[in-house]
Amino acid sequence: MFRKISRTDLLVDALIAIAVVGPLAFIDVVITYRGQVGLFLSVWPVILAFLLAGMLTVRRLAPVPVLLMAFLVSAVHVLVLAEGIYASWFAVLLLLATVGRFATTKLEFRLTAGVVVLAAALVTLWSTGALLGLGSLPAGSDIFLSVLFAFLPSVLLFTGAVLAGVVLRLFMRSNREARERRKAEMSVLAQMQMRAAEEERTAIARDMHDVVAHSLAVVVAQANGARYATDAAVKDDTLATISKTASGALVDVRGLLHQLRHSQANDVSNGLCDVPDLVERMRGAGMDIRLTMPPHGIQLARASELAAYRVVQEALTNAMRHGAVGAPVFVRVDVGHELIVNVHNRPAQYGGDRVPSGSHGLTGMRERAALAGGSSWIGIDQGWFRVLVRMPVALQT
Repeated sequence: MFRKISRTDLLVDALIAIAVVGPLAFIDVVITYRGQVGLFLSVWPVILAFLLAGMLTVRRLAPVPVLLMAFLVSAVHVLVLAEGIYASWFAVLLLLATVGRFATTKLEFRLTAGVVVLAAALVTLWSTGALLGLGSLPAGSDIFLSVLFAFLPSVLLFTGAVLAGVVLRLFMRSNREARERRKAEMSVLAQMQMRAAEEERTAIARDMHDVVAHSLAVVVAQANGARYATDAAVKDDTLATISKTASGALVDVRGLLHQLRHSQANDVSNGLCDVPDLVERMRGAGMDIRLTMPPHGIQLARASELAAYRVVQEALTNAMRHGAVGAPVFVRVDVGHELIVNVHNRPAQYGGDRVPSGSHGLTGMRERAALAGGSSWIGIDQGWFRVLVRMPVALQT
């Protein structure tokens, strides 16, 4: 029955109480002084005004107790004084609306229902003139008319005040829930945007790693070989390979920068048809690569094609950096019910079945396969370091 409210709310309620009670209390004063009244009745409207203003000020602190107090004051005013009832009953209406706004328990609503019935009965008694010391009881027909035209309308009026408070509570609750829902939606949207931005940064970092690591590995291998080459033609071929590899890396980096500037730019990344050129560049760096490719002209999902190319590129880069020198690297790409990329070579540095799980390249291959809707397996298989990726074909129409 008792609530906590802020000082600001208390001040607002005090101003509302003054605005409501002031004009109506003035009417009560005028009505009282027009009649022949004693000393008590002459000061009673002022006392009543202060009481009602105080009760309306604390109405949200204790809605039901304040309502009961206001009803008792109004009952005394009607039964004993029978003059100027405007301020007291208007205060009761406002308090009934407050109870409907804040009451939560069955006891509070039961007490409020009792107040509604008793208040309607008092209004009926006053309206028919059957007040203490003010005439005789009405006849049967007058009672029927009193119930019909005074009691029932009063019940409806007071009940309407309670229902107005209930409707206001539901409206405020709906608005609060809507604000909380919008806040939650905005929070989810912000998290999705952050996640999308993080995924975009990860994708760009992965692409940059694939491009730069592969190209630098080829350039370093070619440069080291050129240092020991005595044939001028071999040196020229080596320098041409270095230039071609560096130029290709520059084009790829420019493409990544273009994607950074234009998020909706078309994807001009490589596909399966570019794998033979990739293999030739790696062969130019001194690698022995045995390539098996499916027939040309097979249409695949773009994501699967790009993932297959990047997996082959990263697997060959790993073979160049960590594989046994001079050992062949087997690259096989098959297309059937699914796209299968199988790259394996003899490792030079890995011991047993241990695979460096923190490698950016290996993580990138796994992520690319997952993004394309496929699966990957990377590890040591009977003495071979194997990269096995399976992805959906998803033929384009």
